[in-house]
Amino acid sequence: MDREGHPVITIRCPDCNFALQVTVEHLQENRPIVCGGCGRLVTLRDADGSVEDRLKEFRAAAEDLDRRTKR
Repeated sequence: MDREGHPVITIRCPDCNFALQVTVEHLQENRPIVCGGCGRLVTLRDADGSVEDRLKEFRAAAEDLDRRTKR
């Protein structure tokens, strides 16, 4: 979870396999992510998996969080 309570998705850099955290802003604004391992600018289109897959995972995590907080 980030500071605002949003779930955070982790993907891997296609060059060095460093873990990258994707936030709501990355998904909504299609912001590039700077890899901390190799310095590459990674866009969601060239990261492992498609944007659609990541959005599905993100929505599922958000729905799961909603269910847990409503109990």
